[in-house]
Formats: sequence, structure tokens, C-alpha cells
Amino acid sequence: MSFTEVPIGAAFDVFNGATPASGEPAYWDGDIPWVGPADLGKLSIRYIAGGGRSITQEGFSSCGTQMVPAGTIILSIRAPIGHMAIASQPMCFNQGCRGLVPRSMVRTDFAYWSLLSRKPQLEAAGQGTTFIELGRDKLRAERIPLPDLATQKAIADFLDREIARIDQLIEKKKRLVELLGKKQKAFATETATGANHPGRSITGLGQLPLAPSHWRVCRVATVFKESFEMGGEDLPVLSVSINWGISDRELDDEDRHRIVTYIQDRSAYKRVRVGDLVYNMMRAWQGAFGVAKVDGLVSPAYVVARPTEKIHAPYFEHLLRTPMWIEEFRRASKGIADFRQRLYWEHFRQVRIILPPFEEQVHIADQIAVNAAAVKEVLAPIATSIDRLREFRSALITAAVTGRIDVATWSKQGQTDRQLDEIEEAMQP
Repeated sequence: MSFTEVPIGAAFDVFNGATPASGEPAYWDGDIPWVGPADLGKLSIRYIAGGGRSITQEGFSSCGTQMVPAGTIILSIRAPIGHMAIASQPMCFNQGCRGLVPRSMVRTDFAYWSLLSRKPQLEAAGQGTTFIELGRDKLRAERIPLPDLATQKAIADFLDREIARIDQLIEKKKRLVELLGKKQKAFATETATGANHPGRSITGLGQLPLAPSHWRVCRVATVFKESFEMGGEDLPVLSVSINWGISDRELDDEDRHRIVTYIQDRSAYKRVRVGDLVYNMMRAWQGAFGVAKVDGLVSPAYVVARPTEKIHAPYFEHLLRTPMWIEEFRRASKGIADFRQRLYWEHFRQVRIILPPFEEQVHIADQIAVNAAAVKEVLAPIATSIDRLREFRSALITAAVTGRIDVATWSKQGQTDRQLDEIEEAMQP
């Protein structure tokens, strides 16, 4: 069985959005809900009651945005295309969205699932050079499956029930991933700071009152000096992330433009060597530190710290990314707001750190690496199962709204249970 497809423009009245002048206080923080793509992207549920900002009646009247009723599907048409939610009350929106008000031939609940199944086609229909946007005519021309109203209700009820089950399982696995990640970070912090080491004594450090008594306390400048080495223009351009430290390869074009500002003139970059400590001045207070694993180049906005004595640099990467030292870097950073905070070398060099004997530095870094590898091994099948659940979720929505499956028969036969069992079994060693 398959259903007749109709253009979106035949099933919905399409409304446009707009934004009042941002510099006019009288237009903002009123009683009218106003949303944009960013608000849609943050949702974990199907319904939206409002966004991060609201507008006044004066602001509404000043621009071309249109009010839509509850039950309207708000669809993002740029940055990115395809986020959507059902309005739970009357609202308006900015030019990054369109409002789809269902006509009498289509139920809102079915329309949501039907449009969601067409998200890849909506994304592909986007056009533009500066930014990709789904034009009004293109949107209206896209087609969706549309059975009779009774069938729409049966499919919507089926998907409400079955997708909720899948989503609950995905969330359960995501919480497990989060818990394992927290445990790994806690192990790294405790190990790097000697928290479980016998014979600890007072350090005089506000961020770490106690540490093993045979560990030294010194300033960063005792073991590192700032490096301004240039050259090596054939080397890869590396980047430092708060999530994974410093990269070991040149980023591709997509990642490069998303993470760093790329300078075509490579002679402007600083050279880093294996073992150098590198940090992003603007994100040091968030843990953007890394130890170079390969020779490369980094942005002039980064600080390169080169060891001046025999140390095991990976240990310092772990130490400096612990919560207590990240807080120290936040305090040492200068700026009028968080997004302007910068940790300059002259302030970083004054930060006091703990310094185990070299052999212990190596041992600690090895322990943390072994633990991280063990956690990664546990996480791998969980991540795979989450991917499979998401794939099954998308496939089930598409199959249901297009009529490729009979939802009544599917439920009676326990097909969802079978699919979920197969995904769970694939996780087992």
C-alpha cells in the first residue's frame, strides 16, 4: 500500500517570518512569543511554546512577521534547514522559519511526522551562495504523503507510541555514555592530582590543598618557556579543542572553517614540535590545552609553551585540563566578559602547578591512557547501538507515513520489539 502525495502548498497555508529592529528596545521583551531556528534546534520534544526572546505588539507591527495559531508547524528554512516543532500557542517567528498551518485535509500530528520524513528532501531543496535557504516556492512544491484522515490518525497514534519507546531507549543509552564520560574524567583528575596517593601534605595551593608530599610545587615558568619559533610552512596546521586537545593532522575544509579562523599565509603561523604544550588563549578557561603529538603549525592566537626541563608532557595535558586548574586559568584570564576572556603567557607563567618526579609523570599518564582505552571499548558498541536506533527511528517514520507498512499489523506482530531486540543483541560481546 502507498499513499497519494500532494504538494506542501496544497496541504498547508504557508506563513513568513521577520525580525523587528534589534536596536529598538520598545520592540522587545513583550508578550508575543517569537522563535527562530536556534530555538527549534534546542528542542527535545515536538512542541514549542516560545523562544529565547519575545516581542511587543509594537515590534510585531513594525516588521513583516505573521502570527500563526496553535497547531502550526514551525519549520526552519536556513541554518540549518529542517528543524521543526508544533506551536503549542499562537506565535510568530523570524525570517529563518516558515509557519505551515494545516488545512482541513491534514491532521497536525500526522503532518509533523510526514514532514519529518521529508527532512532530507527539504535540505536538498535548499539553495544559495552566502547561506543555504529553502525558498517559499521550493517549499510549497515539495510533496508529502497524504492518506485519509482516519488513516492519518492511526499512523500518528502509532508513531507517537513507537517513537516514544525508541527515544526513551536512546536517552537511556546517552545517559550511560555521559556517566561513563564523567567517570573517566574523574579518574583522570584524581590520578593526575594524586588524590588517592598516601602521604599527602599541605601544598599551599588554593585549587589543591593536599598533594603527595614528595611532589614539587612550582610555577609554570619553572618548566616551560614561551616559544615563538616560525617556519615549517609545509607542516600541517593544527587546532586545539576543549574536547580532544590538539589535533594530529590538518583539519579538512569543513572542520577548519567551523573551529578556527584559517590564514592563507602560512608564514604567519607558529611552529610547534612534539611535546610542546599549546593552548588557545580565548578558550584556556574552558580547557583548550593540548600536547603536540606531531610537528605542525598553529594560529598566532595560540600560545606555544616549550619544556625547559625533562618532563612528560602528556601528564601536564591531563593536569591542566582538570577542573581545579581550569578554574585557575579562568581567574588568570583577562577580559570584560566570558567570550572575551584571554589567558596571556605573562599570566599563565605565574600559575602554580604540582610536579611529580618524571617516572611518576609517565606512570600517571599511562594509567589515564589505559583507563581511557577501557572506557572507549565499552562506549563503542553503545555508540553503534544509538546510531542504529536513530536509523531505525527514521526508517520507521518513513515506512509508516508512506504506507509501506500496515501500522495495525506491525503492532500486533511485535515488529518494533523484534527490531529493538536485534539492536540490543548486536551490543553483546
